[in-house]
Amino acid sequence: MFTGFLLAMLILMPGRVDAWQGQVVKVLDGDTVEVMNCNGKTVRIHLYGVEAPRKSQYFGNECAQYFAGLVQNKTVHVINVGRDLLGRMRSLVWIDGMSVNEEMVRAGYAWVSNPVGLSPSCEKWMGVQVAAREGRAGLWHGLQQYLDRGRVPDLPPSCPIF
Repeated sequence: MFTGFLLAMLILMPGRVDAWQGQVVKVLDGDTVEVMNCNGKTVRIHLYGVEAPRKSQYFGNECAQYFAGLVQNKTVHVINVGRDLLGRMRSLVWIDGMSVNEEMVRAGYAWVSNPVGLSPSCEKWMGVQVAAREGRAGLWHGLQQYLDRGRVPDLPPSCPIF
């Protein structure tokens, strides 16, 4: 399954696709990790196509804890897609055939950051996000109550809270 996905990415993605594997050595927040590659170099990557709150923001610690439970000290397959405006490596991350990017959205611990013009995966994740929000998974669980009280949580501007 992973090989098929990698071949599809090589065909569909413009430019060079950098695929590799390594061990997660540190989870920084709900969408950023450090991974040690086969050369012993630690590479900081940010999940492609999704965002999660920072630890200091609403539900940020819970998102980071869930992410850590998925990836900490595990071997991950990484497909580097490119860099964002801040220079961070944006990557698709897989464990045993499971898309970590998609799982974070499914569990309600991340949202699709910019669904317009991104990969077909991001379009699929929009449906996953709708289901997570309707099912009140993860951060969506208490968000509506928060909003109903007239409070707006401290979340990144990319979060579709309204």
